[in-house]
Amino acid sequence: MKLHHIGVASCDIKKTAAHFCGALGCETASSEIEDKTQQAVVQFLRQKGSSCFIEIVCPNSDKSPLKKFAADGAKLHHLCYQTPDINSALQTLRENGFFILQEPTPAAAFPNRKIAWAMDFDKNLVELVEENQGENFLRV
Repeated sequence: MKLHHIGVASCDIKKTAAHFCGALGCETASSEIEDKTQQAVVQFLRQKGSSCFIEIVCPNSDKSPLKKFAADGAKLHHLCYQTPDINSALQTLRENGFFILQEPTPAAAFPNRKIAWAMDFDKNLVELVEENQGENFLRV
């Protein structure tokens, strides 16, 4: 597995993106993408030359589970790891005490790929995303 992106929850995607771009020298790597399954709108940023992205995750409604989490400002939400075999990676997480929150499902932000979610005993949230050779890495 290889770190793909760091997810940051925020209730104001534009404000957080502008802050990261100004303060950290990030550039936008995608448009805003609605993910109805995750009840969120996301946008990816990246520093020039970096292989790791920052994903801003914003609730798409007042009913989104992210709303309460992000209510008091932008903060770390999850780490996402890219893997060539998502099922094998999930099994490794299970064997190491992770609870699987969501089995592999089609990804809104990654064409022709699946994502899955897991949480460890300290409530650290981990997302897995399938590698997909020769495809765009993000919907833009």
